[in-house]
Amino acid sequence: MPAKWGCVPAGHIITTRGCFAVTFNKSCSLDWDSGPCYAKLPRFFYKKDQKICTMFVYGGCEGNKNRFRTKAECEQQCIKGFTARAPMCDLGPVVEQCASKSKTHRRRYYYDDKLDDCHPFTYRGCRVKKAHFHTLDACKNTCKKKNI
Repeated sequence: MPAKWGCVPAGHIITTRGCFAVTFNKSCSLDWDSGPCYAKLPRFFYKKDQKICTMFVYGGCEGNKNRFRTKAECEQQCIKGFTARAPMCDLGPVVEQCASKSKTHRRRYYYDDKLDDCHPFTYRGCRVKKAHFHTLDACKNTCKKKNI
């Protein structure tokens, strides 16, 4: 049974910070198992003794349910108190390199994970990833780490 989350039901994609596992996924207590097949698929499993998710090579068939496609998925399912984060919090500052003649200069904000804080930058009207926030509050409410 998948872990249930404090902010969304199990099985839904986590897209905001502040979600945390409130029950433990029983699959996470299993030892890793590559299975009998020979595909070489990178997967992650939870090491219960070290309380971390680490990569292993999955053979592509059988094995057990302590197997996740990404480290983030493993952490979300197996680490109690893990805080999921919106993807836009991981993209960092913008470096605009475009030939836009726009005179648009707007203040926007991006999240810096190392400092756990949001910082302003000047948006000049070029196309950018949706990694930036219109307000400082929106950035902080979405990305800043919360103590749980």
